[in-house]
Amino acid sequence: MKINMTPVRTSNNYGINEMNVPDEILNCKKCQFHGISFKNFEPKFDDVKEIPTKPISEKLLKNIENEKLVFNINGTNKNIFELKFNFDNENAYCSKTVVFNIFNNANSKIVIRYQGNAKCFNYSFLKFNLLENSNAQVVVICELDGGSSNFQNIESKLSKNAKIDIKFIDFAQDYSILNYYSKLEGECSKSEIKTLYLGKDKNKIDINIFEDIFGEKCLAEIETVGALFDEAEKNFKGTINFNKGAKKSYGNESELCLLLSKKAKSKALPMLLCTEEDVDGSHSTAVGKIGDKELFYMMSRGLTKTEALKLMIKAKFNSVLNGLFDEQLKEEILNKIDGKVNDEK
Repeated sequence: MKINMTPVRTSNNYGINEMNVPDEILNCKKCQFHGISFKNFEPKFDDVKEIPTKPISEKLLKNIENEKLVFNINGTNKNIFELKFNFDNENAYCSKTVVFNIFNNANSKIVIRYQGNAKCFNYSFLKFNLLENSNAQVVVICELDGGSSNFQNIESKLSKNAKIDIKFIDFAQDYSILNYYSKLEGECSKSEIKTLYLGKDKNKIDINIFEDIFGEKCLAEIETVGALFDEAEKNFKGTINFNKGAKKSYGNESELCLLLSKKAKSKALPMLLCTEEDVDGSHSTAVGKIGDKELFYMMSRGLTKTEALKLMIKAKFNSVLNGLFDEQLKEEILNKIDGKVNDEK
């Protein structure tokens, strides 16, 4: 099963579509999922299936049954909305569509967590509809057990002056697949997505982000930062598309991958597409290694090799974590990174 397909010419030139997922993943035992918990809001339940504009895989969508949850958010709420998916042996299969309707002038902070201590399968389609002058700050954290498969489809639709800021934190499973599609329809709308990943063992990570700009004076930003240990593999595909009508819009994308093993593999393809004049777009990608000289310098100041490695990794990750609206959650993420690096001693 091929995931997050890009155009054939792109695939041939860059080999970026080489991330394949075994079909047998879809043959996992399906069961009712009862591991959802909420804080500060309640959903409406609906069994109507929504199809993403940019699906991860048509084959995947045809083989899953979806339940739909709808959250309606009005006004300015100082509380942080929390939605948790708790996986265990009895709740090891989850397939959910979750819709967030953020109404006019609403301001929301949302945390979505996928946690588990059992091998599991997760497919989630998160959809954010932002009406005029609304604002959503979203943090999605995936920390499932090793051996799990995580397919994450996220879509946002923005009206005039609407803003969405998504931070996607992935501690990587056997297969960690992210597809994000944002449609900036209204004038002066803004979509910003920052992703952070940490892969190890033989994790396979595929990130596909598409910012589709239609309105004037819009802003789209993509930033991806991650680190790969062992034999982990990562594909990154980022696209900003300036459509007719997107005059005076700005788009920027950047990607940085730290390779911490000679066997780790990283591929990146940032793209800018344009059919409009008077727009501003830029992109960059980089692969870095933490060299022996840098480690030696820090170790000469009294740090162990592991401590030096953790410090340097977190320094790179700060660009994603800075500005996170919950300091306690930020500290939790940093501690999780420490634990992952400790395991690599």
